[in-house]
Amino acid sequence: MISTQLLILLFYWIIVVDLVNNQLERILVGLAIEAILIEMGDPVYEKVTDLLYKQYKCQSIDCYDHPKYLNNVLKTLFGSSDKVIIKKIEKELGEFVSRKSINNFLVLINE
Repeated sequence: MISTQLLILLFYWIIVVDLVNNQLERILVGLAIEAILIEMGDPVYEKVTDLLYKQYKCQSIDCYDHPKYLNNVLKTLFGSSDKVIIKKIEKELGEFVSRKSINNFLVLINE
């Protein structure tokens, strides 16, 4: 029989692992966004990051939790051409699409 202390430790371990995974996914998404924007050129990077901050007081890493912010900024700046940037972000995150939270992020930036 498993002791109560062991169950409590297991419970805390699960919470810590979940928090670490969530933080790693936030970092991954933020880096993917930054990499694509930089790849597209300094003016694109500057415009997007400036507008994200001006409108929402956030950075690219915050877009993981608020994908609509990125969606709105890209639409505002690039109109229907926002899909080019979104497709590049999708490609950058390609191997992680099977993760539910990453997939949800991609769905929301595509709306």
